[in-house]
Amino acid sequence: MELRRQAFRSFPTIAVVGASSHNTKIGAQIVRYLLKIHKTVIPINPNHTTIQGLKSSKTILDLPNPERTVISVVVRPSITLGVLKQAMQIGIPYIWLQPGTEDTTVLSYIKSTPDLEKRCIYASTPLVDLALSTGPPCPDTIIPASAIDTEPNASLLDKHRSISATTEIKPGVDEEPCLLKDLKGMGVSLKVDPGLIGS
Repeated sequence: MELRRQAFRSFPTIAVVGASSHNTKIGAQIVRYLLKIHKTVIPINPNHTTIQGLKSSKTILDLPNPERTVISVVVRPSITLGVLKQAMQIGIPYIWLQPGTEDTTVLSYIKSTPDLEKRCIYASTPLVDLALSTGPPCPDTIIPASAIDTEPNASLLDKHRSISATTEIKPGVDEEPCLLKDLKGMGVSLKVDPGLIGS
């Protein structure tokens, strides 16, 4: 799963399915964080024409360059399944499912579709993990899915951890990433309540 995360990070353009205009929603926090790290962000939300000053698309089928765009999914499981099918249809390289977007039906579909499974980041691994990294900026080179067909199984820690933003911020860092600042200020845990998902 870590290799997939690295590959996801290498893409300059990220669509956020379930991007929100409500500042307390995870979909809004992710958009702000991605802008902070200089990604090109495409909000996907059928209920808004603009989100945080960005033009919003109704569906990922509207993406101009889907094969060079990765997606972060922040919607309810009942919507996630359709998004995954669309992503396969248009050739999205990587899909990051945020905690709360998956259920047994979604996971069953992923595991029964090998070409999709190797593109997905899931098992309750939040995109906010990016903000916890103090390493160098993401590389410019895009890593194709075909290059990482085989990888070690995720550890139990990877699969089951629940990270608290308030306990992962290290003192002495010059500037906390904006998403962690927001979460720290609100006392929000990264174990996501389904109520925080969506618009």
